[in-house]
Amino acid sequence: MAQILAKIHQDHRNYSDLLALLKSDVKFLKDGESPDFIRLYDIMNYMTNQPDVSHHPVEEFIFTTLKRKVSDLSPQLDSLSNEHR
Repeated sequence: MAQILAKIHQDHRNYSDLLALLKSDVKFLKDGESPDFIRLYDIMNYMTNQPDVSHHPVEEFIFTTLKRKVSDLSPQLDSLSNEHR
């Protein structure tokens, strides 16, 4: 389970880095400059596709496993699961 949690944590750090790059490209647009449109496309493509392929299924696995082992957490885990949808 520690490896799975480490993967999820790394994914979240990667998403944060990508969002920072996206923010800088948006700043270029606001300033009337041209951003790196290829990078902009790649970030958006990755962020709209990759999480549903390899990140969210792992989180759902974690939620399901925890609910079985610690039933007291069910309401909170259901809430987290709903947020991800």
